[in-house]
Amino acid sequence: MPGGSVSVLFTSVLDFGYWSYTTVVLLVTDPFEPVISDPESIELLDQLRARREGGEDVRLYYLSNMPVPYARALERRLPFFQWFDGGVFSGDVKLVKPNSEIYELLAWRHGFDPAQTLFIDDTAANVEAARALGWRAIHCTAPKALGAQVTRHLAPGDQPSV
Repeated sequence: MPGGSVSVLFTSVLDFGYWSYTTVVLLVTDPFEPVISDPESIELLDQLRARREGGEDVRLYYLSNMPVPYARALERRLPFFQWFDGGVFSGDVKLVKPNSEIYELLAWRHGFDPAQTLFIDDTAANVEAARALGWRAIHCTAPKALGAQVTRHLAPGDQPSV
């Protein structure tokens, strides 16, 4: 988005997948092991981080239905968590996707515009909940195709659907 901030929500690295047009959010869900075995998602996250570090206004966040013990283990064990600008673990706030309150809490905490947010998730109900709040969303059914889908959403001139 030219002249605008991009937020990406990820929820498919670990069963993460939220993506935002003004914010990038990684959604994390159990089981813990798939995160390590999904190199495409981690590579995409790294590419988005590099774009941000190169001066693009891209923010990365996570939103996850993760219990507190798993969340703390992920934060300690997975180095890519330092790439995020913030996020919400359901266990910490006692809310879960697709409840709209967890999406609204994430947007409020980090001050991003839902209309400028791209949400990525592998669960249709979670994607529909994001869309109902005015977020752009990708239902990730093929992780290898996700990079191209995200690139299309971030292309200059691409406008959020209303």
